[in-house]
Amino acid sequence: SFFVGMAQGSQPIVSYNYGADKHYRSKQTCLLSSFICFSVGLVGFILFQTIPETIISIMGSGDSEYTRFAVKTMRVFLSMIMCNGVQMTISNYFSAIGKPIKGVILSLVRQVVVIVPLLYVLPMKLGLDGVLYAAPITDFVAFVLALGLIIFEFKNKSYKEHK
Repeated sequence: SFFVGMAQGSQPIVSYNYGADKHYRSKQTCLLSSFICFSVGLVGFILFQTIPETIISIMGSGDSEYTRFAVKTMRVFLSMIMCNGVQMTISNYFSAIGKPIKGVILSLVRQVVVIVPLLYVLPMKLGLDGVLYAAPITDFVAFVLALGLIIFEFKNKSYKEHK
């Protein structure tokens, strides 16, 4: 929810500055939003890895088998949470500057193109663990693609600061 709020909350700032030909400001907003999402995701990652039992106990309780599985699931499934926020921010950035195809590509890569084949192949090799590992692998692939697209976008001369 935090990532969605940050990504969507930055859109008006990005759109306004991009539309006013202040592309450098829209770039700064994207970078700042991405940094904040990465930082919050990193804090979440640290908490999910160090005190998963405490977090799980907030949501419910069960026997030791339930807790063991929930801890493993949280640690694996959310291991790339910091990448997810950055990818979402970059995806929304492209929509805000009038390049929604790039945003759609990022969303499709994450939600269909990568995860569907992984959900088919990984469980055959790893069983239930394959289902768990599909999400962080997909998050990482989408993160790398988002970084590539945004670096390419920011190489455009219109993003240079005007003095």
